[in-house]
Amino acid sequence: MKLDEKVFLLALHSHGETPRKLIYSGTVAINHKRARYLLEKWLEKGWYDYGVTLDLGWLTSKGVSKAKEVLENAK
Repeated sequence: MKLDEKVFLLALHSHGETPRKLIYSGTVAINHKRARYLLEKWLEKGWYDYGVTLDLGWLTSKGVSKAKEVLENAK
């Protein structure tokens, strides 16, 4: 997992914002195409889910567990 992926995952977990808000507010310095790629990747792994639009979704329980694991490994 690359650094930008870890940062995006942790921001999504800790900020409680939608990915769209994180990307376009500048909270996370990530290109929107890269972010969409990561969301699709996480969707396939079962870490992420959404209703109508990919960038307005949420982390699943597996995604939250992965974010916590990444955070623990960073310490």
